[in-house]
Amino acid sequence: LHRQIIKEYGQAIHDLASNVSQKMAESLGIMDNDFKDWPFILRTIKYSFTPDVIGSTGAQLHSDTGFITLLQDDEHVSGLEMMDDFGSFKAVPPIPGAFLCIVGDVGHVSID
Repeated sequence: LHRQIIKEYGQAIHDLASNVSQKMAESLGIMDNDFKDWPFILRTIKYSFTPDVIGSTGAQLHSDTGFITLLQDDEHVSGLEMMDDFGSFKAVPPIPGAFLCIVGDVGHVSID
């Protein structure tokens, strides 16, 4: 039962990532890309904050190396921060029921 639930959730996330990618491309005037066959990685990370780890990082500092990252923050835990262009961390407040779409290192368009 759990395997089937994970499989269906993974397919739904893949479809969401494909659709978001398609809409992003279309907004840039790129109409001939199909993202349905692109590989997407489903990764689930659950942070368990305790009083002794508050103020420390929940994940290593990193750059998202893929095309897009869809992140669903937990409004009960929260704590997501992103680094701005000046190296300062800024809090990203969670929006219940929403996904945050982060364009990763692969996401770029060259316009001639």
